[in-house]
Amino acid sequence: MGFFDRFKKQKLEMDDCEQLSALGDDESAWEDLDDEELKQVITIKFIEYGATQDGSRIAGLFALYHHAMERLGVGERRDMLTEFCGMIEQHEGLGHMGLMMFLAGDNDPGIRSSAALSLSVLFEPKDGDGLAGPRFVIDKLVNHDRGAEGQCTGWMPVCRTRGMRRIRVLLRVSIGGSWDG
Repeated sequence: MGFFDRFKKQKLEMDDCEQLSALGDDESAWEDLDDEELKQVITIKFIEYGATQDGSRIAGLFALYHHAMERLGVGERRDMLTEFCGMIEQHEGLGHMGLMMFLAGDNDPGIRSSAALSLSVLFEPKDGDGLAGPRFVIDKLVNHDRGAEGQCTGWMPVCRTRGMRRIRVLLRVSIGGSWDG
């Protein structure tokens, strides 16, 4: 170890989940994280939420993700989503609800669409209903975003993207005639 190496900032390791989680809970620490550390913190916090579905974590997760959106470009966030989806698949769907942060928190229609499709696919079927995932995405997100006249508003760009076209029939049934996609 060289003389100056002792003054370098220690890199966080994914194995130190407790430290990463604590950093995610400490808004004052976010600015000091480099981009890779920020991504690791987000991943840990999304996994925690996805595994526990503890509603008390949501406000902090949105704040953390909005901070990340200010620092990370669309490509980096898309890569983070892809890695997160891969981790969920590798662990047989555990933590899939962490995708909600990408879905509800990001402002990029491509990221939201990819997260919607991934959540639809990774969502655990209920009572043998193979469409439980798409139904969840539609019921919780699309129908939630309807305007006063019953028109689907904020999710229209997502509904028209390539990933969501795969569940277009279900969208039409759920939303009825108000969707012209």
